[in-house]
Amino acid sequence: MQPTAQNAPRLMPRPLGRSPNMDEAQSSVTTTKRKTLYFLLGGLLLSVGTPTYLGLVRPDVAFYLLQPTIFAVQSLPYLLAAGLWLPWGSPRASRIGQALASLQ
Repeated sequence: MQPTAQNAPRLMPRPLGRSPNMDEAQSSVTTTKRKTLYFLLGGLLLSVGTPTYLGLVRPDVAFYLLQPTIFAVQSLPYLLAAGLWLPWGSPRASRIGQALASLQ
């Protein structure tokens, strides 16, 4: 068997806490966070865009749909979810955030 980087003898011990696939894990977390962000932005756009669109298309219900309170209440779950799960570095929290963002 030819010595390669994976099976070559180590002269120095590997630092604790670093796995050989750390770069892959970091990019996976980044990918998961990016997907979660896309789900949250899409949901936020739909939750704010739907009353806006209906209020502009149907003038008879515009008074009820174009209230600032509606936009604040509609966007609150998405902003809360983004604040809770996007800054965290743990893969478990990112997976939970992505699952919840896709359910909203």
